[in-house]
Amino acid sequence: MRFTSARLRAALPLTAAAALALGACSSRDEAEEATPSPTPVLTPAVQPTVAADGTALTPGRWEVGENAEGTRATYGETPEVPTLTFTCDRASKDLALTIADAAAKVGVYRIEAGEMKVGLSMAASGDGGVKASVDRSQPTFASFADPAALITISGPDIQPLRVPGRSAIDRVLTACS
Repeated sequence: MRFTSARLRAALPLTAAAALALGACSSRDEAEEATPSPTPVLTPAVQPTVAADGTALTPGRWEVGENAEGTRATYGETPEVPTLTFTCDRASKDLALTIADAAAKVGVYRIEAGEMKVGLSMAASGDGGVKASVDRSQPTFASFADPAALITISGPDIQPLRVPGRSAIDRVLTACS
């Protein structure tokens, strides 16, 4: 069978139509693939609720921030009402730990991080909690900046606070050095 130019010319529209039909199928698949996917949203890291040893942590998470007065790290369910605050006053270089618990009483509080322990004499903070200046050279307080640390704070008439360390707390400690 010989193909002549007349036969080729007759077959050309059919071939072109088939190519367009295949192209349309291909374009449809690309259009389906080009459907925009949802924009990823950053979410905060999941906060641990139990320590590595399986014991419950005090509910909350650490928030670290700075302002004109200094640097502070707060731990609590909301930053506006923290359970625990670590503050560095920029002007005086005073490093302070505050426990905001209406049941907290003036007295000696025990801060433990692993095998390290220190007693801290807490005074009334004026807002219903207790507060004390902290000696930055104490290794127990440096453990607050260790993300693997578990810090327990116990004192007169309060439930012990069990909080994880967080590396960002080093900003507070460094601001007072």
